[in-house]
Amino acid sequence: MADGALRLVAPTPALRYYRPPPDATTLEPRFHASVVVRLTGPLGRAALGEGLRVLVTRHEALRTTFCHTAMGPAQVVCAPADPPLTEADVRRRLQEYIRPPAELTARLFPLTEVPLRLPLARTGTEERRLRWVVHHALFDSWSMGVLLKEFLAHYRALTRGVPPSAEAAQSWSGFCTRSADAARRAGGAGRERAVEFWRGRVSGLEDLRLREPDRARRTSLFPLFLAALVAVAHADTGQPRFLLSASVATRAERGTDRLIGCLGNRLPLPCDLSGDPSVRELIDRTSRMWWSCYGQGGVDRPLSALNRFPEPGSRTGPAGITAPCGSGTWGGAE
Repeated sequence: MADGALRLVAPTPALRYYRPPPDATTLEPRFHASVVVRLTGPLGRAALGEGLRVLVTRHEALRTTFCHTAMGPAQVVCAPADPPLTEADVRRRLQEYIRPPAELTARLFPLTEVPLRLPLARTGTEERRLRWVVHHALFDSWSMGVLLKEFLAHYRALTRGVPPSAEAAQSWSGFCTRSADAARRAGGAGRERAVEFWRGRVSGLEDLRLREPDRARRTSLFPLFLAALVAVAHADTGQPRFLLSASVATRAERGTDRLIGCLGNRLPLPCDLSGDPSVRELIDRTSRMWWSCYGQGGVDRPLSALNRFPEPGSRTGPAGITAPCGSGTWGGAE
């Protein structure tokens, strides 16, 4: 890579959770994500390669690596390069591919390597499946929708001889820089006020003690069905007041709905069923709580700031749920 092709950018809040330890040379494999795109008909190899190159050029997160600095882990945006596409014929071992072998999703990403792999498998005479293997430090669920929607649009256009859209994507490094600048402008006093907001909200609340089989439950219907979940959790545990947490997209800034990167945050949700509220009162109470917490800014990763966010892989901490992206789809992709 030519001199000057690398740009060091500020870490996102997500990187502070998915961060590699100071002595690590690879990213944590537990946070790998994988999705498959099925391609049918004659393969347009030139269109496939060009469509992937357009995506990598448009979205800096798809060409970002990591390094250690005196201030902690940092992100390095690299110059556009050919995507890491590999090919294999798996028609004689199709079941093995459908349930991906561990090396596809668990093989480590070195810090100096863009955490993206693109194995293309031939699964039929005119059928192929393109698997995207990425790391959560640069990729959230919303990003998956943006990626699939853009990739399919580029591939279909190029197979018809139509140039892909030249519209520029929002800059990932620019978003990181603006986020860091906003945190600096808020200063220590602003951060402390935000931490005090959350400290007051969660003070005295225990983590919800779900039975082990129930910890995997998720919901994405807010805020009405959040009230239903709170009621079920109360009936299950007997706790009148407890703390949940919710993953949110954090994409209110204009243009971030089409940005690939890990922008998400996790909010504490202080749940209160004291006083035996009616169904209507519980819905109103939960709705007010949700919008109050959702609109509170000033600090990223409030659970971490309150020392309530478990370390990666821990089985303790507030039970997690997922807030909706907005359209009910992955980043707008059907």
